[in-house]
Amino acid sequence: MKILVVEDDPMLAMMAEEALTDAGHAVAGPAATVAQAIACLAGEAVDFAIVDINLEGHNEGIALAAVLKETYGIPSMFLSAKVEVLAGEAPAALGFLPKPYVLDDLVLCVEGLHAVARGETPARPFPRALKLFTPGS
Repeated sequence: MKILVVEDDPMLAMMAEEALTDAGHAVAGPAATVAQAIACLAGEAVDFAIVDINLEGHNEGIALAAVLKETYGIPSMFLSAKVEVLAGEAPAALGFLPKPYVLDDLVLCVEGLHAVARGETPARPFPRALKLFTPGS
């Protein structure tokens, strides 16, 4: 699976990239801005995206997830320490993993949510920290 990593913290991006690569996945990016994320899609077949909500200080990740879903057909998951930002939102992402997170949980979430996006049952249970979104929530 090819995963787009959109994270404005270079250290977290590097750690996510390493964990996903170690789990056998290819990584597009990492990208730190919306523009970089869109540029990473040029010529790439991306299957899933992990998106930090706060990219440039203004919660740009929420709109990016909608663009990824509606324009490119790419399902995504949010990462953030800003849990309160999603209150009242109808998110385009499938779920939300709060920071700080365990890297093994990140991999489990990505693999499981990718399965859900394809209409399949995840192979392993989701970590407790993951908040799943239902359509229209």
